[in-house]
Amino acid sequence: MSKELYTIKFSHYYLKMRGFDLNRPFTLVAAWFTTFESLTPSFIQYDTTYTDQGIDNVFQTYKLPKGDLITLYLAQDYKLLTTIRSYTVEKFSFYSGLVGKKVWIEVNEVKKK
Repeated sequence: MSKELYTIKFSHYYLKMRGFDLNRPFTLVAAWFTTFESLTPSFIQYDTTYTDQGIDNVFQTYKLPKGDLITLYLAQDYKLLTTIRSYTVEKFSFYSGLVGKKVWIEVNEVKKK
């Protein structure tokens, strides 16, 4: 019976990831339904700012979809990392089923063409 952990993938290295060990698993502690309209500008800035291809001091912002969203809360060493995902009933059900479980975080940088 496989005990392989699920991997949550990111397309960029976000500033919010600093101080976390991405070579160790996180625990998904909550999956909450939210809407774009309910997010504060400061939370959006925290959650979406990333370094451009890993170069410090060159920052970009990921554009969140409008409408219904899922906020995932991931814990490691009593610190929280969040990520916002687009909402579907299936995705929300899937992530809700992972609450309390360990997951990996993987960053797959999107290279500019």
